[in-house]
Amino acid sequence: GPDWDKHGELFFVNTVNGHFFHSITGAHFNRGVSIDENPHAYELLRTHADHFHYDKTGSWTKSRDGAANEFGGGHCHIGMMIYEGTNWPAEYRGRVFTLNQHGRRANQEHLERRGSGYVARHLPDLLIAKDRFFRAIDITTGPDGGVHIIDWSDIGECHESSGVHRSSGRVFKVTHRDGPLPPRRDLSKFPQEELAGLQLSDNAWEARMARLLLDPESDAAIAVLHQILETSPDPSHRLRALWSLALLRDPAALTRDRMARLLKDDNEHIRAWAIRLLTDRFPLDTVFSKRPDRPEPAEASVDLLPALVDLATRDPSPLVRLTLASTLQRLPARLRSRLAQPLVRHAEDAADHNLPLMIWYGLIPVADTDPSGLAQVAAGSQIPMVRRFITRRLAGAKAQAALDELLATTVKADEKAKTAILRGLDEAYAGWRNAPAPPAWKPFTASLRGTAGSALHDRIRSLDVLFGDGRALNEVKRLALDPKVSLETRKSALRTLINQGPDDLRLTCLQLLNTRFLN
Repeated sequence: GPDWDKHGELFFVNTVNGHFFHSITGAHFNRGVSIDENPHAYELLRTHADHFHYDKTGSWTKSRDGAANEFGGGHCHIGMMIYEGTNWPAEYRGRVFTLNQHGRRANQEHLERRGSGYVARHLPDLLIAKDRFFRAIDITTGPDGGVHIIDWSDIGECHESSGVHRSSGRVFKVTHRDGPLPPRRDLSKFPQEELAGLQLSDNAWEARMARLLLDPESDAAIAVLHQILETSPDPSHRLRALWSLALLRDPAALTRDRMARLLKDDNEHIRAWAIRLLTDRFPLDTVFSKRPDRPEPAEASVDLLPALVDLATRDPSPLVRLTLASTLQRLPARLRSRLAQPLVRHAEDAADHNLPLMIWYGLIPVADTDPSGLAQVAAGSQIPMVRRFITRRLAGAKAQAALDELLATTVKADEKAKTAILRGLDEAYAGWRNAPAPPAWKPFTASLRGTAGSALHDRIRSLDVLFGDGRALNEVKRLALDPKVSLETRKSALRTLINQGPDDLRLTCLQLLNTRFLN
């Protein structure tokens, strides 16, 4: 179940591995029972809620039949609404409501800005049904501000393990007894300028429906929308006007000069949406970090790049920087290092929930096209995760010259930077038996003598063995068989064993035959 807030940010609900996510274009999200197809994603974006609706100390499968009532009802969520109507009291506006199937209720969440994005905080459940047949599957705001809920009306659940009643569905309408319920209006009969004026409505349903009825040929509607965009004191109304003009593809709205002004607007949401609309038709990376085989507007990304780099350098808003990080995946790989360099210099983003990973996802293919540029991004990075992942990617891609360049340029860096590089190397070579030492390895490790802690020295010793005689095959086998080791490391170790062909290879393989994703 997806929905948008008043600023046009998209959110969706999910099941098991977190019930609430901010839908960021190009993100690789954490999965419940499968793996991401991109082996270079390394880490995945986790839920944007600060809680779960079941007891995380046990298995999610045990949250059925009322066991998770005190947490919010259970692991299964379906359907979601962000309320922007006029019937319910004002305190409900902007809140998230999702249907909890096993809990037979509607969970309520408060959206709070945090860093570049949002966090959902648990509020008391909106309603709980005593009827054991209540299996609600969708929730949405109607034209008058009342809320409609579709009920599957069955005692079975998502896997149809018990009870399948094909003709017992119900629809409920939830209204507030003291709230207004305006009469129905047929928007299709409204004059165009009035439809444009509905972008100022307190009822988001009306604004959305009116936007779909706008005529691209109506000068009157376009004039009203321009006036709202230029003069409204409410950023959400200005955004609605901007979306409407973009939907109409009004040439006067999307001129380079006008959009350049919007990139400098006082409101962070306007700036973020200006970036999105300027790049919306550029190709977006596939899940494998491959650029789709379709043309972008001729040289548009090159022309736009200086303005994006300036925003990445100077803009105080982490939301704008998140939009820029997402936009990396819309640029040709040869241009990405230039935009990433100012993004990774914001040390304040190092602990952000979204930014380190989103920057990294945009940089994944740069190792194949511009490894030296990627090394330069890492050398100037104030975000340890990005520096660590770049090191790991360069080592794994066997981009030896770029990896050596990175080690050489960070000999004089601080211990935090060197720690990130060592972690990246350790992760890249986990499961390998041996690898060639980069020429700058010895000067790099010499710079850590007398300053690094024991954990760092243990890493250095382990890598020294890898770069020297190589690891013992028994150590590689231990990694392949250890269920606590990451899946990628176990895969790498298993490949090493298969390539080396030890006498007990068959026995090792038989032990892994029932291990998902290794078998």
